[in-house]
Amino acid sequence: PPPPDPSSPLLQIVINEIAWMGTATSSSDEWLELYNTTDQTIDLTGWTLKSLTGSPSSDPQINLTGSIGPLGIYLLERTDDTTISDILADKIYTGALNNSGEYLELRNVSGDLQDFVDGSSGWFGKGTTSPDYKSMERIDPKKSGNEISNWETNNGTIKNGYDTQGDPLNGTPKFSNSAYF
Repeated sequence: PPPPDPSSPLLQIVINEIAWMGTATSSSDEWLELYNTTDQTIDLTGWTLKSLTGSPSSDPQINLTGSIGPLGIYLLERTDDTTISDILADKIYTGALNNSGEYLELRNVSGDLQDFVDGSSGWFGKGTTSPDYKSMERIDPKKSGNEISNWETNNGTIKNGYDTQGDPLNGTPKFSNSAYF
């Protein structure tokens, strides 16, 4: 599909961070983050985040609930709410993200495409095979999520949250992306 046009209603809610590697404590401790680029609260009930490449493995479609405040962040944690020990998830999902990449799309309650990341040929960002379990962060939420140049790997300096062992994450869940500063 063509990239979303930033002047359209698309890109109001975007896929903002993908921790497909998990954490140093557990590669199963993955998370995803959505970001509201508007000054309005948006109800996500009925929205879906779906992989067209078949993962998360047990259910490739995540049905969203709740809302996301103006310029807010919506956090999805895999399996349970302990992936990030000090931050509550907005949604728990099941199934693993494929380490070799995914094609993710976000659709609103009407089924209209809002954002997508075609990482089916490999996740975006530099150092995506790093053993440091760094998340993939969007640089500019108003630009297409499908532009490889619009993603960076967490810089390892700007971090937020702790893993299940109390160690700092190499990511920024519920915080501004290191790539956005």
